[in-house]
Amino acid sequence: MPTRATDQGRVVQRMCPHSMADQPHHRLLEETLGEIQCDYMRLHDVAQEDPQRAGHGGEGTWADLLRKWLPSQYEIATRRYIVPELGDDCFEMDVVIFSPGCPPALRAKEEVMAGTVAAAFAVRLTLDAGGISDGIGKAAALARAMMPRYGTPRSQLLRPYPVGLLAHSHVWKHEASKPRENIADALEVAQLAAAHPRELLDYTCVADFGTWRTMRIPYLPPSAMVHPGASESQMARGVAETAVLGATSASSANPVGSSSRPFTSGSVT
Repeated sequence: MPTRATDQGRVVQRMCPHSMADQPHHRLLEETLGEIQCDYMRLHDVAQEDPQRAGHGGEGTWADLLRKWLPSQYEIATRRYIVPELGDDCFEMDVVIFSPGCPPALRAKEEVMAGTVAAAFAVRLTLDAGGISDGIGKAAALARAMMPRYGTPRSQLLRPYPVGLLAHSHVWKHEASKPRENIADALEVAQLAAAHPRELLDYTCVADFGTWRTMRIPYLPPSAMVHPGASESQMARGVAETAVLGATSASSANPVGSSSRPFTSGSVT
């Protein structure tokens, strides 16, 4: 079995062009990616015999990564149930980041108050269509379980904390597969189905492939409207808009494309 150093070197060489790997900042990021991929290869073998154990191991990988990269005042926990502000159903999230002001007594609980959460993530070892759908569904459900915030465009457009989807790798490895299109299309469908911008998944990261994020624009006036899907009323009054931007390892730092959706002015007042 290859050593950890060998595995890391192989992953770094595959994922990073030579000119980028020579830069200290990129080397640091590629070393981190190598660690994730080493864990993925180990957990992929574990999953053949014990899928649940492999899943928990994947959550632990991301939790450890966040502990290393976030300021020390942000505590990380795995498998927590977020208590909603509306309704009675708690929402299980694989990785939860606590706000610095959260008391230690509340962090230790299996059920955590929504007001103590700084961010929450669903985790998949190997991302597929079902995993994307699950992440999108959790993001929407968590937003609908929160009391609407008013006062500023930001508080209306965003839920109180971001929700993301993290994965080590993905299932679309065949030569004819189109992982970029599959992921982007699923996120675009979620935009069309959302009743409000705050229901959307904020971040999607596949460690060995790419990252997508949702951008929210509070208001586009009629003079700036160029969206082909806008209604006549939206063209006359202006809209709030969301856009999903993505970048993959093959595209370096350049976005691979985006999709957008206008919301009526009544969505954001």
